[in-house]
Amino acid sequence: TSIAKCMFFQKNNTIWLGTTHSTYLYTTNPELHLLTTKRIECYNVTKNDSGTVWINQGVDFCMLERQVNSIIIKKTIKLKTKILSFCKDSSDNLWAGTINGLWLYQHDSLLYYGNKYHLLSHRINDIKLDEGSLWMATNDTGIIIKTGSHLLHITTYDGLHSNFCQCIYVDYKKTVCVG
Repeated sequence: TSIAKCMFFQKNNTIWLGTTHSTYLYTTNPELHLLTTKRIECYNVTKNDSGTVWINQGVDFCMLERQVNSIIIKKTIKLKTKILSFCKDSSDNLWAGTINGLWLYQHDSLLYYGNKYHLLSHRINDIKLDEGSLWMATNDTGIIIKTGSHLLHITTYDGLHSNFCQCIYVDYKKTVCVG
């Protein structure tokens, strides 16, 4: 069996569906139907301006591209640690929340932020980007907000119900919800 982990809608009537077994590509033009599938697991997906998508494949990032009725892998980045969540900033950098903290993929290089900031060496369950700030839900240290080189740490001491935070969501009104 396979578990659906993520879904991403592109403006060109394409839907990417990621599961623990395969990545599926559907089209909604003129009606929903399967275009193709590729036997690679997919836990998260985000778009690139070029029409490609980045997926998290457990411990790797893969850049995938749709070509007519097939999916090709354009690039693979091996992180060697389990990626739990990731996002892409306006400069096309990938930020990854992993079981051992925060990683940045920039200009074909990986940078581990846990060496520079002890708080960022803890498990990050979810990560979101909002107006240049990274919001991170951690497994045991509450919420961490990274803006430039500044870190803001929010815990039960500051009013969180628990320091175990599984997910985070920032809505269009800048309301932050933590699960």
